[in-house]
Amino acid sequence: MMEFAEMTVERGEDIKKTIVDYLMVNKIKTALFLNAIGSAKDLVIANPVEHELPLKPVPTTFHEACEVVGLSGEAMDWSQCDPMLLQVYPDRDLPIFLHLHVSAAIIGGHTFSGGLWGGTAFRSLRVFMMVEK
Repeated sequence: MMEFAEMTVERGEDIKKTIVDYLMVNKIKTALFLNAIGSAKDLVIANPVEHELPLKPVPTTFHEACEVVGLSGEAMDWSQCDPMLLQVYPDRDLPIFLHLHVSAAIIGGHTFSGGLWGGTAFRSLRVFMMVEK
C-alpha cells in the first residue's frame, strides 16, 4: 500500500541526489512523484530531438533561477524500468531508477519543461510523493 511522503531539498543541494538519498535512507522501493514547490537553478532539461524511436534526448541547461511549477515522475527498481528508457537514461550509477519531469518558470513568466537530468535547489524545493516501502 502506498502512503504520502514529503521531503525538502535544501538550498544548494543537488535535486536528484537528495531525492535518491531520501529514498535509500527511508528504504523506499517505489515512489510516484506528485509535485513540488519551490525554486531551483541550473536545471538540465532533456527533450527528444526527433519524432522517431528510439528516443534521442538532447539536454539544455537553464542557468537562471526559476520557480518550479510542476514535478512528476517515478522511482523503482532497475529491473522494472522500461527498456526503451534504459537505452537513453544518463544516471545508470544510481541505486534506483529515478525518472522525473519538471516544469519551471523564469523571469517574464516564460516556462520550460522536460526530463530532469540535473539541477540544484535555489532557496529550497519541497517534493511531494506517494511511496511504497
